[in-house]
Amino acid sequence: MLVSIENSENSQELVQEPFSSKEDYQQNPSNNIHIRYIVEQQSADLQETILIIDRKVSFVIELIDDTKATFEEAVGLATYSNSKSTVLSFVSIFESLWKQTELYHKLNE
Repeated sequence: MLVSIENSENSQELVQEPFSSKEDYQQNPSNNIHIRYIVEQQSADLQETILIIDRKVSFVIELIDDTKATFEEAVGLATYSNSKSTVLSFVSIFESLWKQTELYHKLNE
């Protein structure tokens, strides 16, 4: 599983919550969970959540205002697709972002 998430204190807490330690999800290669944090300059106000399952299904949801009290008020358009071309387009976007984040971290080491 590949997870790319905005680098914020809140997001890091959410990711670590189900695990007893950071090593449980990042250092153990047998768990197949790989997380990359997108630094703030890279994220450029990302307001969508993209879920891709087995390169066969995609679900995209737009966040309008996360200060709203209900889910219905906080989100905008949502799209579900099992169209191969649509799903693979999102796969391509995700993989590009994944590689860009890797290069960014290597340059800043």
